Amino acid sequence: MQVSTPSTLPEYIALFSVSSVVKKPLFGGPQVASLPFLLQGLFVFGEGMILGRRYRHRLHVLADTMIGSLTMGETFRRLGLPVETANDSQAILACVSKIAGDAVRYYGRAPDTMFDFLLTALSPPDLDVRDVKRLEKLRSQSVPLDGVLYQGGSWFVAGVSVGAYLPDDAVDRLLHNVYGQPDPLWWAELHRSGCYVPDQETFSSELFEQMASSLLAVYAKEHHPELLQPLGIQQPEAEQHGLKREPEVASVPEATVVGFRMNRLFPLAGPVYCINCISDVAAEKSWTLKAGDDRMGVAPLVRFNQGVVRYLRVPMANQFSRDRSGDWPIDDVEWNADYDLALMVKLRIPLGLRVIPSLPEPEPKARCKVCKVNLVDVRGRALSPGSSYRS
Repeated sequence: MQVSTPSTLPEYIALFSVSSVVKKPLFGGPQVASLPFLLQGLFVFGEGMILGRRYRHRLHVLADTMIGSLTMGETFRRLGLPVETANDSQAILACVSKIAGDAVRYYGRAPDTMFDFLLTALSPPDLDVRDVKRLEKLRSQSVPLDGVLYQGGSWFVAGVSVGAYLPDDAVDRLLHNVYGQPDPLWWAELHRSGCYVPDQETFSSELFEQMASSLLAVYAKEHHPELLQPLGIQQPEAEQHGLKREPEVASVPEATVVGFRMNRLFPLAGPVYCINCISDVAAEKSWTLKAGDDRMGVAPLVRFNQGVVRYLRVPMANQFSRDRSGDWPIDDVEWNADYDLALMVKLRIPLGLRVIPSLPEPEPKARCKVCKVNLVDVRGRALSPGSSYRS
């Protein structure tokens, strides 16, 4: 069973959130372990809150990103609504307008802890891990990928409702207080599970806000370009008219990815693919279906400020320093968090790639295995804010 491309924003963000923990068993379709799925649900719910608050006065536009999917029909059924809701933006808006109020009434008080509110008022009872025995049980259970999309979609829709209809201070309270004051024994057991537990500071960070914007922009550009303007997502003027242009000079070094060397393990040098050929190769070789440590290891080839083409500095380190997607931390003086986010959202995740250790030596003679172009001559994909894809 292959992972289908999500056609709605809730599916897109739900799939993105679990892409690093999807497993393909010997028999049956892709699955996600229940405990990591639940923890990633915090991410889905939080991104929904951010977008709901940002577009509370344009919810009709956000509703258009949730229309027309069989998966969303099942999502709305789980929210107690007819499956036909997924085909009607007005019905979706009516649903979004009710969820927050109903959840708060069920919760019985003003919500002040995101995890507790999510588990109590917005999740099925079998995912409540506040009991240690239930937590231990979920460590050995898995959820089929379609179930991930159903439940993840409902968390996102609920997040949009909470962000749009609760006061700003209530939304900020949830984003700044994810776990509250958990029982120390339970908290220790959660960390002993070996799952990635998102840091509380992540959800109130500027990077988390930026990720919501990046995910929405990438989704809208791929699936609903007609919504870019109503959503207030700016495109470079040249891109609007189908033209190619050089990016504007940025105040930070411009990072442009021109290609990747695959599985670069010294002293063996793997093949090189330019940025223009890598998408077709990834689809042909099914890299796009892989997640976590199963992703294809690559050394990105990058040009900074139109200089020489070189590898990023990605030092080999202790295994535990890798992130949950299997990537090694990038420690390059010309790199920054914005570039890392853009590389993850636009290239690594969609193509099924992960960054492996490499040193920043130049690659003046590297040629693409497919089109034979010298990577020095490839304009590449700029990661700096406001720049476009140039071939």
